[in-house]
Amino acid sequence: MLQERIEELSSAILDFSGDYVYVTGFKSHERLLSHSSKGIDNWSSKGRYPITKSELDYKRIKTNALFVIMENGLEKAKYQFKEFKKYSQKFKDTNGLQKTRVITIRKCVYTNQFNYFTMEESYLFASFDALQSFLVERFNHEVDLVESEVNI
Repeated sequence: MLQERIEELSSAILDFSGDYVYVTGFKSHERLLSHSSKGIDNWSSKGRYPITKSELDYKRIKTNALFVIMENGLEKAKYQFKEFKKYSQKFKDTNGLQKTRVITIRKCVYTNQFNYFTMEESYLFASFDALQSFLVERFNHEVDLVESEVNI
């Protein structure tokens, strides 16, 4: 249930405390930043979820959404993926039917990891070269990029 909520939110602060995760949701990353820096009470939702054994998957958050991860009120991590390439790819499914998938390549502003993102799957890569290797191995193509596009 918490994973689904994370994927719905536009930005959030997740504070892991005791047996619960306290979630404060925001309509944008700008609102989260003004809440954090100026103390403005501009959140859009609040919730409390029991901590589950399964790890949360932050690579599926919305593009531009900012997530601040805290433990007992102390910041531990931040995630915000910026899109730098979006394209469609035609392929044949297992039944031989022609399909199209939309691929978004994103980069995390805080971890510098690269993210291959589709509606069906999402993978993180430590470097742009690792992402390119994945694309060549899996789809036999590379992402055509200008170096400045990668440096978000």
